[in-house]
Amino acid sequence: MTRDSWEPLSEDSWYKVFPLKVLGADFNRTVTVVRLDGVNVLVHSTAPFTEEDYRFFHSLGSQVHFAEATCLHDTYTKQVLQNPAVERIYAPENFPIKDSRIRPLAELETALGEAVEMIPLRGMPKINEVEFFDTRHGILIIADLLFNFAPHSTAWTKGVLRIFSGISVFPDMSRLFRMMIKDRNAFRKSVGQLKNLEFDKLVVAHNQVITEEAKVSFLDGLKRHGF
Repeated sequence: MTRDSWEPLSEDSWYKVFPLKVLGADFNRTVTVVRLDGVNVLVHSTAPFTEEDYRFFHSLGSQVHFAEATCLHDTYTKQVLQNPAVERIYAPENFPIKDSRIRPLAELETALGEAVEMIPLRGMPKINEVEFFDTRHGILIIADLLFNFAPHSTAWTKGVLRIFSGISVFPDMSRLFRMMIKDRNAFRKSVGQLKNLEFDKLVVAHNQVITEEAKVSFLDGLKRHGF
């Protein structure tokens, strides 16, 4: 499922689902845009943006901040950096692409202010995923912690997920993601922070946004694997 327009999540945030194929399966890339204040705008995750997408970002504020939330999200980073309007992209430590315009996520904190909180997932040094929480509207934005594919996903997509990721119910955590956890205690503490948040909408980086019973679904996906 992909969308041609930006769908509202709140009065200050929108999302759009872009196509992304993995082994012929429709993994998609969900991008979230958050208006932080009258100047700053957060674009969570990169995608094959059109000029119309860039115009939308800049219609919300003069300073647009692009963020990759995990070391695994480098698919479109170089493409976005080719746009002359993009001055920098923020990414976690150990991000695989090296470029002077790729800056540490920590440098985003000033622009985020009190509107959005960043919560790193500890214990995963090869991924270093960071989750974003919109404190004003109760929206949790994650990367690969959980996948949530639509019921109408193709049989091929569901088969690839089941065989290679071990996922057959949604939302759920992939086998690869679980393998990347090297310090379960540190990871559990980070997840504990997320579980204590009050949110009613959950944006996953791949596929379907959850807008009903979002926290219940989130907790169920973690509990399935002992978290």
